[in-house]
Amino acid sequence: MAKCLFGGFQRCLYTVQKFQSDAELKLSAILEREATKWFKPAKGQFQIYHKSGADYPEYQPDFVAETDATIYMLEPKRHDEMMDDEVVAKKDVAVKWCKQAGEYAKENHGSIC
Repeated sequence: MAKCLFGGFQRCLYTVQKFQSDAELKLSAILEREATKWFKPAKGQFQIYHKSGADYPEYQPDFVAETDATIYMLEPKRHDEMMDDEVVAKKDVAVKWCKQAGEYAKENHGSIC
């Protein structure tokens, strides 16, 4: 699946997307229906790092989606992956990043730039 390009999106910020799994493809269909806009971030776009042993690899969320009320950072996982150490570490740094970005946006009248 990762070799295929998918297009025809109306709410995605890019005309074509690649997906790593069927779950990502299904989530894109939900986002097309429910989100105002969405995209799959490029490597390095958020510069979020998590601890993994002695290393600090970059965490790149699978999706970012905006509704009228909220901006979501999304990472689809199977139920049996939810408590995986790396998944939990990524969740923890993503929650921290989102909290800091939200506070900054409030202090700057919605602008994060």
